[in-house]
Amino acid sequence: MAASRKMKAEEFKTVVDSLYGMIPDLSVKYKLADKLIQKTEYDQLIKTKLSFAEKDKLNKVSLQKYIDSFKDKDNSGEKVAVLYASGSINSGDEYNEIYSEKYIKYIKELQEDKKVKAVVLRINSPGGSANASDEILFESAVEKNKTSCCFSVIMRFRRLLYCNGSR
Repeated sequence: MAASRKMKAEEFKTVVDSLYGMIPDLSVKYKLADKLIQKTEYDQLIKTKLSFAEKDKLNKVSLQKYIDSFKDKDNSGEKVAVLYASGSINSGDEYNEIYSEKYIKYIKELQEDKKVKAVVLRINSPGGSANASDEILFESAVEKNKTSCCFSVIMRFRRLLYCNGSR
């Protein structure tokens, strides 16, 4: 995909690891998308590409239904959860960037799920609040000790890589 976007492999990896694809404007800025369009425009584009008549209906499957279609294939019931966090680290309970209270809540929810046997918290951040970082790291250590769940934290701060894992 990097070649089709005329990007160096390392540059492409950085863009993807930074989760820029989750923010529409950044998707275009970092060449993950050509342009932003509305749902109606997208449907029309697909119909044109597939040579559908205007009156023909597109049969679509939501991402959630697609994911759910694979659930019956995993008989073990055990899961490895990967929790992604990207952006500067702050104290609080907001949704944009990394806010300690929100991620502590996510960590606790994963630990309460009996099917989750391992959790990987993957953080890509330029830095931020040392206190908020410590809160998240402390909570992951507390939760790791409460259960038999394997819990690893991988953090990337610019060029520094930190890994705190078990087992």
